[in-house]
Amino acid sequence: MLKQRITICIPRLFGEKQREHFSEKGVKENIKEIKDNEEGRGGGYMNVLVSMCLLGTYCRYSGERKEDAGVLSLLKKEGLTLIPVCPEQLGGLPTPRLPAEQKDGRVFDKGGTDRTEEFEKGAREVLRLAKLYGCKAAVLKERSPSCGSNVVYDGSFGGVRVPGDGVCAGLLKRNGIAVFGESETKELLRFLEETGQEETGAL
Repeated sequence: MLKQRITICIPRLFGEKQREHFSEKGVKENIKEIKDNEEGRGGGYMNVLVSMCLLGTYCRYSGERKEDAGVLSLLKKEGLTLIPVCPEQLGGLPTPRLPAEQKDGRVFDKGGTDRTEEFEKGAREVLRLAKLYGCKAAVLKERSPSCGSNVVYDGSFGGVRVPGDGVCAGLLKRNGIAVFGESETKELLRFLEETGQEETGAL
């Protein structure tokens, strides 16, 4: 069973620190704080990546706030530490920015500019954070060209959905990290509970 506690870890991403992304020192300090807090409560926690936009952060391409009630409901659970990330910002893209979609293995914004390099850079940064924090799962924005899992848009900017993964979601999956959409929070919690039970049995 997941312990009844949830912690939100807000990485050093805002203000002037945003351009620096996540320093090694900053990440290690965050991890130490999390562990110290959890040890004081008896230990037992799991780190999960989450798309920052799902928490209501102004990082969407449109610059609008669009939090997800299902993801916010995780705040009522315990035993988790959410690690907010935005692959597109970590890749160097501004907010707001033109919408982007995948086409022929590349990522283009609506103006026709190839943004593959920024998307791949952001995905690598998220993977680095996932490894540093020991994340085994992520809850990411569905259908996003970065975070979408199993379904994305076809590159026509016409709202046509096709099978596929966003750049970041695909990279996480290839590295053994389970990816869930915002509509799959129940599945996420079930996965974490099963994973926790397996780890306990292995001790």
